[in-house]
Amino acid sequence: MKYPRCFAVLNKQFSDEVAEQLFEMNEGHKKKKIYIPSLSKKVASIDAEIDSIKSIDERFKGRGDTKIVVFQGTSIDYLSYIRILDYEPCTYWIGSIDEFVKIRIGMTCFSELDEMQTLLRAGGNKYADAAQRYYDATGEYVPSDDYFVKMYHYGRRDIVSNVEATVNAWMRSCLKIGVVKRFDI
Repeated sequence: MKYPRCFAVLNKQFSDEVAEQLFEMNEGHKKKKIYIPSLSKKVASIDAEIDSIKSIDERFKGRGDTKIVVFQGTSIDYLSYIRILDYEPCTYWIGSIDEFVKIRIGMTCFSELDEMQTLLRAGGNKYADAAQRYYDATGEYVPSDDYFVKMYHYGRRDIVSNVEATVNAWMRSCLKIGVVKRFDI
């Protein structure tokens, strides 16, 4: 299946019966192909892209149990789109292998940011523990330290760091999230 590819992420109610109907509707097209993981011949590169898109959808939309249909071309045809509309589709685009490489880099950034937040949360907890121990021993409060308070809030995701906000925007731009027809390819 050639690029560009549109990944339509659907909610878990998308049934095998509907997938089969969609597959049959698009089976005869030579220019516009469709890939449904449960029905199509396995392609490792597309399956890797699907895994990445599912991870990104979970991060941006908070949906864990989803199904994906992959469309080839610059748009989803009207009848196919109408067929999947009941399943809350969210579309993500990969225009080329170079774009997929960028998306993988963005996912690595997300992993590093998640690790940073875990460490900040642990650091904030250690700071709070030390302040509590001091209070228990002396009965006096430690003056507030804005740096550690901010670190604690970054760790809890109450505040979004500049890097995270920038990577989120970049990834949304790369993936053209929610676009049904691409005019820029």
